[in-house]
Amino acid sequence: MASDRDPGLADGGRHPGHVPQRDHGLRPDAHGVRIKAHAAGGWIATMSLTRRKAATGLALLGGFTAFGRPVAARVPPVPRHAPAEPALALTVIPNLITRMAVQVMIGDAGPYRFVVDTGAGRTSISGELAAELGLAPGPPVIVHSILDSEVTPTARAPSLSVADIHARDLVMPVFSRARLGVDGLLGLDVLDDRRLVFDILGEELHITPTGSRHLQAPRSRLGVSDEAEVLRGQRWFGGLTMIQGRADRAQVSAVLDTGAQYSIGNRALYNSIAVRRPATIQRAMPLTLYGVAGQPMQGDLATLNELQLGGVRITSLPILFADLHVFDLWGAQETPTLLMGADIMGLFSRIILDFGSNQVTFHTASRIRPRIPL
Repeated sequence: MASDRDPGLADGGRHPGHVPQRDHGLRPDAHGVRIKAHAAGGWIATMSLTRRKAATGLALLGGFTAFGRPVAARVPPVPRHAPAEPALALTVIPNLITRMAVQVMIGDAGPYRFVVDTGAGRTSISGELAAELGLAPGPPVIVHSILDSEVTPTARAPSLSVADIHARDLVMPVFSRARLGVDGLLGLDVLDDRRLVFDILGEELHITPTGSRHLQAPRSRLGVSDEAEVLRGQRWFGGLTMIQGRADRAQVSAVLDTGAQYSIGNRALYNSIAVRRPATIQRAMPLTLYGVAGQPMQGDLATLNELQLGGVRITSLPILFADLHVFDLWGAQETPTLLMGADIMGLFSRIILDFGSNQVTFHTASRIRPRIPL
């Protein structure tokens, strides 16, 4: 469905708590990520990153997403220190860590595999599937990715069904299956006012009505734990979920994007951290990001001492910083903002996004195996 603000264009997007310091255990995992459990439900995750790991693992950087109103991409010059080594070069490709697919029916055909993308405002379909189904073409739309925007063809679906959702007359941007990696992406236009349960350890995704305390699945019954960390979210720019936290003592607005492989902060966050904890920025490594079409953008890779989300603390966390097109789109150039991707979300055992109640719930487990290919 086109944006009410910009007809014919792709719609919508793609308080810290105290943590006791008494340690109750250290559990290393195969990736060198350490999870420390603390009293009162708080916990700490520790990550490590070397330059070699950055050059290999972080080559899988970003995600695809479909955003709303058109804005001109802006890449202002950013003063930076002279690099001691050549800058890294990273290519933006879809998230490969926590992509979870659901079975979707289009009309009477299917099921087909669509990946849930909480950073995408529009549901998208592969050109191959659209051709196979003989879907009628729709009007071209402008689709915004994290680095730029492009004019994209669309296809009209008379109906789309997933779980208890039945959407009609969808106009979906069309991309190649090679670019999407699946038959399609399920965006916020379909998922609005639903509750998503990302069972990361179990590698399952469940979609239920908002406010559900339990969900039924063929092999499991998952409940909401009273010990989980529940944060109040805000709806932002076309339905995106934003929560508040602190990154190296700097207040930050974090947007959850299951379509992004790695987390990226804007320059406002970079500069705020530089004032509060300059040592973090002094150790940053310059790099160049390349989009799917090969467009370059300058950025920096830094390791945060700490990211705090309510009672959760994640330490030694590698974060990319760049003036992404999407930050301009959100009007967040001057607000410290973090696009929170799968590298952070993969540290939890389960994440629940309830769009109806604007709540985000983070669950941890006694054994967490972060799938971070560093």
